[in-house]
Amino acid sequence: MLKDELDFLRRTAASQVDKTLDAAQTVPCIARRDCERIRNVWRAAIFTASSDGCLKRYFNYHLQELTVITNAADSGIAVDHCLSIELLALIDHLWMNHSVYLDGNITAPPAYQKKYIAAIALTTGNVNAKLRAARVRGKLKDCLLNFMSGMTSAGIPKSFHDLNYFQAWLYRLSDLDFQQPEVESAIHAALESLNFNDLSYLNFRQGVYGGKALPAAEKIRYLKAEKARLMLLSETPVAPCRPGWPSLGFMLCGWLSEEIAAVEYESRQVAGNPSMPPQKVPLNLSVAHLACFLKLLCCESVPADLNLTRLFQFVAGHFSAKRQKNISARSLSKEYYSTTQVTAAKVQGMLQQMIARINRLYFPLVAWLAAGAALGFLPGR
Repeated sequence: MLKDELDFLRRTAASQVDKTLDAAQTVPCIARRDCERIRNVWRAAIFTASSDGCLKRYFNYHLQELTVITNAADSGIAVDHCLSIELLALIDHLWMNHSVYLDGNITAPPAYQKKYIAAIALTTGNVNAKLRAARVRGKLKDCLLNFMSGMTSAGIPKSFHDLNYFQAWLYRLSDLDFQQPEVESAIHAALESLNFNDLSYLNFRQGVYGGKALPAAEKIRYLKAEKARLMLLSETPVAPCRPGWPSLGFMLCGWLSEEIAAVEYESRQVAGNPSMPPQKVPLNLSVAHLACFLKLLCCESVPADLNLTRLFQFVAGHFSAKRQKNISARSLSKEYYSTTQVTAAKVQGMLQQMIARINRLYFPLVAWLAAGAALGFLPGR
């Protein structure tokens, strides 16, 4: 029968938080024996008749509870940190032997993060030094070094998936020869194989593709070849850097489709010698904010025709941004696929102002109640 196996460890951690030193002094051998008992129980659990779904709930429950207990033990007076050491070893065992059942998105305890990062510190330092000395574009170097800085920062919470991915990322890059002439291509191949769908790297790749100074026909052939290559990459089931986002191959293929269409459109326009374009409507929005609004409209299926290429071309041809009179369909496409949290927060604020205005104009009672709640006044009180 599957059940909670962590009762003793939970009570021991609580005794340390309560600073009952007599109880804490018994930790070293008793906790070690109990942890060994738990390992044996877990080992036996996988041979029971329990379904995979049941085992996933069972092991994830224990991982979540171990995280809570470890945080509690870390805040107590643990003698020689004996309990913390045993708990961290138990988490290691869980990941090494039962990871197929575990949810990697669970946030790892700070003590575990610290231990994990310390264990790969030598590899981290070597990759950092090689990257800084490598002859690659500055934006690529900054992108990768910033990623490493975020992953090694103690102030940024990290999930178990983040830690495991970062270790695989480091080991893959540490195998590269950073002195080879084509080191940048080798880095791209490594990051593609790792499904490195980090937003800053996506932006860099978009800039590389968009900045290719080639004749239109040649550029179209180049972009189509890259899209075909990346379509195969997007089908590879590799766990991504950011689990909540699409794969690197999928995002780049989507952007390349828009880029190809934009280059083809511009090529036809030049060949056809078009007439004077219509006068544009100025907007008090940046290109990034405009692209975010377009994305929200498309997600809600407001445009009846969801052909993004035509949508970008129409908006670029009929509107101008706050600090950019001439918007290109290409820049709209880039911002559409790489909306940042800062941009989303600004758009969220504008939408909230619009909702407040709708309430004032058409639902005055709702607006009055909202204003009263904001002032701490509620009718009838």
